[in-house]
Amino acid sequence: QLKLSNLVDGEKISVELTSNESCVSSAKVISNEIEISLSNGLSPSIEIEANKTEICEGEEVTFSIKTETDKGANPTYTWTSSIQGDLGSTVPLKLNNLKDGEEISLTLKVSETCATNTEVTSTKTPIKVNPTFVPLVGIKADKSKICAGETVVFSIDDTKTTNQGTSPTYQWKSSVQGDLGTTNTLSLSNLIANEEVTLEMTSNLTCATPNKVTSIPMLISIETQVTPDVQIVIKGGITSICNEESVEIEATKTDGGG
Repeated sequence: QLKLSNLVDGEKISVELTSNESCVSSAKVISNEIEISLSNGLSPSIEIEANKTEICEGEEVTFSIKTETDKGANPTYTWTSSIQGDLGSTVPLKLNNLKDGEEISLTLKVSETCATNTEVTSTKTPIKVNPTFVPLVGIKADKSKICAGETVVFSIDDTKTTNQGTSPTYQWKSSVQGDLGTTNTLSLSNLIANEEVTLEMTSNLTCATPNKVTSIPMLISIETQVTPDVQIVIKGGITSICNEESVEIEATKTDGGG
């Protein structure tokens, strides 16, 4: 028996036998050769990356392998979450249910006999998850009933407007006239009956879902313009009277109100 610890790759080993039998054809014979294949020590490593590290709640993140070394011929993978536990072996990994601060890592297992470590785990990748917000916008008018041609001023109702962000944008719209402007207030003097006015707001708040919302339509009551008139007559049709004689004068009005 022979033990060696200093072999090199490709080194061949054989044994020579010298027989002490008296009747041998050859006293000295050499065995077959065994060639040694020497593998260098493997040092497996693995690191991962995410296409996003800060997301809105419910948004999808894809995790993939960034670098790996000495994985050998048949590596196996296991994804792990600090909250959800084992997440399987599929590479890349897609998740849309992450929680704020959740950390993802990937473990690499190798089957090579000369690996210094047969199992290594990547650095954990934490994900920041921001909550979602639902924007709302409301509008108001300085008058609810007008005469035709009268000016109405529409503005944002702060009591009904939320999650607009620091720099929202606005678009006033009319069911008759279309787009009407982008300022905070709107003045109209050409409204017609049944015309509805709305305000579309685009929020710039992070994770506003949806980021564009529209107010409830506002309808202004418009009264038709009329021309008042009044006529008077002497009751009984009298047109000529005596001095100091009394008469009854009767007035007939049109559109004079109550």
